[in-house]
Parts: sequence; C-alpha cells; structure tokens
Amino acid sequence: MKNPKILIVGAFGFLGQHATKYFIDEGYDVYVAIKSTTKLPIQLEKLNFEVVYTDQDYFFKKIQQIDFVAILYAAVLYGKSDHEKVRHCNVEFPIEILNTFREVKPLFFHFDTFFNKYNNYSYLNAYTSSKRDFRKQIQKFPNHKIVGLQLEHLYGRNDNPSKFIPMLLNKIAKNEQEIKLTKGDQKRDFLYIGDLLV
Repeated sequence: MKNPKILIVGAFGFLGQHATKYFIDEGYDVYVAIKSTTKLPIQLEKLNFEVVYTDQDYFFKKIQQIDFVAILYAAVLYGKSDHEKVRHCNVEFPIEILNTFREVKPLFFHFDTFFNKYNNYSYLNAYTSSKRDFRKQIQKFPNHKIVGLQLEHLYGRNDNPSKFIPMLLNKIAKNEQEIKLTKGDQKRDFLYIGDLLV
C-alpha cells in the first residue's frame, strides 16, 4: 500500500517545520513547496522529503500530477510595506493552488489570523486584510474541502526566542529577579505545537 502524500507550503517556518517532521514520522510522503533560493533549516536537513520549487514554470503542472490527500498552506507574509507581496503570498498563490485542483480535490488546510476577531484592528493592516480577502475568495470553491484554523499563539521547540513563552521561560531559567509584564488584562490563547498536530 502506498503512503499517503501531503504537500506543505511554507514548510520552513515554525509551524511548517514541525508539520513536516510530524507527517514524515506518521508515514506520509511529504512534498515541500519552496523557492529555489530557500536555504534548508538545520532541523530538517536529515529528513526525507520531496521538494517542488514554487518559482519554476512547471510548479502547478507538477503538483497537479501528484495524488495528494492534503495540502497544508502554512506560508505567510506579514509585510509592513510591500502590500503586493503580502497579497500574493496570503491570497493569490493559495487561490492558484486551489484552482489547480479542479477535478481531484485534496483536503486544503489554511491558517487565519486571530487579529480578525477584532473590528478595525490597525496592526499589520496589509496582513489582516489579506486574510479577510482570502476567506472571501475561498467561497468560490464550494466543492473543495477547505479547513481554516484561526490560531493565536503557537509555541514549542525551536521557537523564536523573542516570542512571549520562550522569552518568559528564558528569564525564569536565568532566575531573573524581575520580569516586566503588562497587568495581564489580555485574554489570549496559547497552543503547544504538538497539540495542534496530533
């Protein structure tokens, strides 16, 4: 029996790296979609996966020929200045992928932003508006199996040390006498990466 195949777009980000390792460990044939200029992260160097290059002319034709059971779209661009690049990464490119699979439709996972829970939230406006636009665009694909997950804070191994949980753990490990924080009025959801993937 052949192993199920999954395509991961954005495989080298925090979420993507963990997902890549998880699905390989679970026995999937993992394909990662990256630019040809992308450097392989050290955490993934010894893993066995196929690579398809998004900046090659044959990309869409190639993925269309592979019998994927699922596509995990974990690529994201926050961008504070180049709105065109943000829109391409967060809206246009995933829509092109969905358009590629008109007959055989693999399960398509994407990740939304929790910022859209708030009205008129101005932080990272290009990013949040692109996520809203993508939600509208996918309504044009009623026959596709699309799952959107709205995550707040993921944390786990190899996380960015400047993020809240790693920063806090680091300060505690150093036995710092004082950790400056806010009053703690915010209501936020923290999710361990391993719990998301199981």
